[in-house]
Amino acid sequence: MKQSLCLLVMLLLLAAPTTAQDDTCPSIVRDAVATIGDRCGTLAPGQVCYGHTRVDAAFWEARDDLAFSAPADIIELVDLKQIATAPLDLDSRQWGIAVLSLRPGSLALVPGQAITFLLMGDATLENEVAPDRMSAVAPVTATAATRANLRSRPTTEANIVATVEAGVDLALVGANAAGDWYEVRHETGGAWVFGSLLGVSDESALARLPVTAGENAVPTYGAMQAFHFKAGLGLPACEQAPNGLVVQSPEGVQVTFSINGMQVTLGSTVVFTMAELPSGTALVVALIDGTATAQFGANTVELIRRGDAFAVTLDENGRVGENAALVDLAQIGETGDATKLLVQNACRNAKNTGILEHIQACSIRVEYQDETSACVATATTDVRRRSGPSTDYPLEGALSAGETARITGQMVGPDGFTWWALSDGAWVRSDLVSISGICDGIPEQATLPPTPTPRPVSANNTLDVMTCRIRNPPIYAGQTVYMWYGVVTPGTDPARLAADPAYGILTLDGQVLTTELVGGGGGQALEVYWVATSGTHTVTGEGGTASRGRVHGNTCTFTVP
Repeated sequence: MKQSLCLLVMLLLLAAPTTAQDDTCPSIVRDAVATIGDRCGTLAPGQVCYGHTRVDAAFWEARDDLAFSAPADIIELVDLKQIATAPLDLDSRQWGIAVLSLRPGSLALVPGQAITFLLMGDATLENEVAPDRMSAVAPVTATAATRANLRSRPTTEANIVATVEAGVDLALVGANAAGDWYEVRHETGGAWVFGSLLGVSDESALARLPVTAGENAVPTYGAMQAFHFKAGLGLPACEQAPNGLVVQSPEGVQVTFSINGMQVTLGSTVVFTMAELPSGTALVVALIDGTATAQFGANTVELIRRGDAFAVTLDENGRVGENAALVDLAQIGETGDATKLLVQNACRNAKNTGILEHIQACSIRVEYQDETSACVATATTDVRRRSGPSTDYPLEGALSAGETARITGQMVGPDGFTWWALSDGAWVRSDLVSISGICDGIPEQATLPPTPTPRPVSANNTLDVMTCRIRNPPIYAGQTVYMWYGVVTPGTDPARLAADPAYGILTLDGQVLTTELVGGGGGQALEVYWVATSGTHTVTGEGGTASRGRVHGNTCTFTVP
């Protein structure tokens, strides 16, 4: 690392006039990034490290034991009210860097994992979470009553991130608004399980869990997870010493925090800085790795490709207020160019410290990537969506002919076809859709999604949707139920079936269970295995042929005690 950094600095010096003054700025940066890893590389979650001169701090209350005035000083984050790093000063050779290791307030991460903040140059963080306001979520222990899928969101349409066997204990840290799904502390940072599949010794404890999904979700913040950020405007004395904040979550883990009143959900690494506009100031957010989603007012902005960035206007208090608007910095001449340099050099400095991991490149497109410039898939016919890049994965509904979806990734599946990953987590085969927009550089996913849950070899009960007959009524919660619906009656001529193919759809409570037909010329049907949940449910089956459309259908309503 140090040899590579020295080589980089030598190349910079060779490319510039060799005067003592010209060497001052690169050497200051060199000293900072060469020492930060040694001074702050072993920082524990919940601590702050004084990295390089000069760093100023203010505390919630004055204490004699709070020493934070020299490089390598470390204090507890809970004590910190404000931290500011120094702008570049060539005469005194000052350029401040500080490292913060945040312990997430939601407790959704595995113990020991942390969010890393790297603050540099003319930048300030003001902690908006006082010690008496910090969230303290006590996990509720639950036991899987049966084999249960953990999903990325509180819905059966979401991807399966893991499967647990009956008897496994789970730590619940949140709930959805309806109280029928629970957030689980898991290594992915975002796992949900259906409540009916769990057993809990203390039912009253569930009511105390915070709502962490849906319209009524209340983010749970730890120290410095809600903060006010300020940074000097314009280019500093030299471009190698930018003003900004780099934030990184553990790889593959999503975390949520609030910056200047804007909620950001991050799944790896972003850079924050500020830009001067003709009529005010903008907060700039640039994606270095992974994905990020920002929400303010009724707006949601997704960053899905390395280098995607956007800027949002700030009000007179430096916050993302009710009238905040997106800004295309690429249209603001020198402001856009200066911001691009700031972000790129903040990224490069972060990479060279060795503290932040999996930063692959620092190429930035400082412009808002709206829907017209995103890469979009349009279904050329009715297309089945899958939970992974292969027909071996379960169905996730369909895209109707002409319907569009945003593409966020790609992968060559086990079947040899290229599959597109969509923004909601589903996959479609590339030869069944057309694409438009900016599609260069769509990230390739390196590993397959979790293997689908194998189809059960037997079921506890059967529901014939054609007649609504339950084999052993009633159906009980937790039972595996085999549902089927005949689409083509036995005896259909195979040649006629090939010339006029059948279709079918099976839905449960309005959600598509399957459109996959099984069988051949002697008869085709829809079939699915479902783990029953308490409540009243409606199952609908319908079928037809390409030439005649919908030929028949039936609806069954039943109650699971």
